[in-house]
Amino acid sequence: MARPEKIRLGDLLVSAQLITQEQLELALAQQKGSGRRLGRLLVENKFISEVQISEALAKQFNIAFIDLKRYKLDSDLVRLLPEDQARRYRSIVLDSRDEVITVGMADPTDQSAFDEIARLLKREINVVVVTEGQVLESIDRGYRRTDDIGGQMYARRDMPGQVQNTTTMSDQSESAPEVSISKQIQALLETALRERASDIHIERHDKTYSHRLRVDGVLVSGIELPYKVTEGVALRLKLMAELDIVEKRLPLAGRFQARVGERAVDVRVSVCPVGKGESMVLHLSAQDELRTTLENLGMPELMVARLREILSRGKGMLLLTGPAGSGKSTTLLAALAELDAANLKIISVEDPIEHQDPRLYQVQVDGLGGLDFATAVDAALHQDPDVLVLHEMPNGNVVRSALHAAFDGKKVFAAINGYDAASALCQFNENGLPRFMAASAVQAVLAQHLLRRVCGHCGAVHTLTHQELAWLSMEGLSADQLGVVKHGKGCVQCHGTGFHGRIAVFELLEMRQSLVDAAAQDSASPYILEATKQLQGKRLTEQALRMAQQGQTSLSEVIRLSNRHPE
Repeated sequence: MARPEKIRLGDLLVSAQLITQEQLELALAQQKGSGRRLGRLLVENKFISEVQISEALAKQFNIAFIDLKRYKLDSDLVRLLPEDQARRYRSIVLDSRDEVITVGMADPTDQSAFDEIARLLKREINVVVVTEGQVLESIDRGYRRTDDIGGQMYARRDMPGQVQNTTTMSDQSESAPEVSISKQIQALLETALRERASDIHIERHDKTYSHRLRVDGVLVSGIELPYKVTEGVALRLKLMAELDIVEKRLPLAGRFQARVGERAVDVRVSVCPVGKGESMVLHLSAQDELRTTLENLGMPELMVARLREILSRGKGMLLLTGPAGSGKSTTLLAALAELDAANLKIISVEDPIEHQDPRLYQVQVDGLGGLDFATAVDAALHQDPDVLVLHEMPNGNVVRSALHAAFDGKKVFAAINGYDAASALCQFNENGLPRFMAASAVQAVLAQHLLRRVCGHCGAVHTLTHQELAWLSMEGLSADQLGVVKHGKGCVQCHGTGFHGRIAVFELLEMRQSLVDAAAQDSASPYILEATKQLQGKRLTEQALRMAQQGQTSLSEVIRLSNRHPE
């Protein structure tokens, strides 16, 4: 393919009536002062979109426009072009056949870029047009498995209010292999954060390693590293978490903090011996999660207002319930942000401490050292706190201490694993405590679940299956009442799952007098009936259905949440 002729982008867009001459002159004036790309300035000023620019260029040169959001990259082909050159020229290798390489370019008029890419690839070049934003995202995906992913090396420095468990890593003090391992760890963390992963799984099986990321609650393939490199990475991670590198028979747990780009990240490390190897899991908690507020949790406005009123009360328990991994700790942090921490003593008992939070006095449970959960809670209460925070209540002794604290005028935030708000108090009976006692101490129960969000890139209208129609019938609904729903087909952006990100659903049950009276009866049925009556129209399943109708989640996710599966 011949080099595309050089034309002025602004003139092309004006002649195509995509922008006005006045808009072009304004962008050119901004370009003189900044030296930035004209196309980027036009997009930032909202005069035109990236897709419109790319389509205009494709039409002008009679070449194809490729939507990279729906394009499956071949990492081996992508790496034919060095990463620094790909970023410099906003270009990416897409295909290779019959001695011709197809290259996506954000600016096909850049003749020097065309010549340099042809020189590097030493093949005939076929140019297609891609948007600048999409090509940069694709470069991040395509090169994420290489050894030399760019980015800041660890800044192992003290962070305010946090304890550093590792020493500083510097180029001067490390040998070349150690620097390479540091780069691999940096690449591992950068990839995980970019993919929104909550956990990194590094699993050794005899003479092989596998690396996976947990994204939106699902394990997907992650960064690929050679066996020998991974052996060094695993050893280095153990040292950073201050673990015994000689111990191979017992589970180990530790933590360290790192800075990845502009983000401070807390990494909890768990190592467990399995079969002929070991499994290492890195749980990632970005420190910016501490700034979570009630507004950005996704609660309805009326629920936020009611919850704020409950939090303003001086005593009593706010009980959070939901399955493991449903975001209860994040909601606890958002609730704590509503308090005036400067004038309150807030003690949190945790196992393990998930976030280093300067607003709290955090007590780390240490069963091996003799500080079990119940002992830690009693010790915390002897410190005369205004607020007691429990990320879990593992046994009856802890539950009893928490309820007595609420009765004694403390504000208690506590979380338990469960399904919904109505059944939460029934767990207190299982711990030998009267349901009436719990209902009297608890101000409100907040239940929550996380639903996977339909991918915005591959989401399409969904035809209901027989099982889904059967479930609707069980709920007393018809397909017409439900309306149009979406389901993701699976694409590169969502790792083929059809989902990208998660969204929370909540139900708030306030302990009004009618509920307390119902809880005093011997049978749980009157209490459950009264709770269900108060939650009418606001149950978790009903809120999830509304989200499905809005196209935010799929009906399959609603059915999973409902815990009622048709045969």
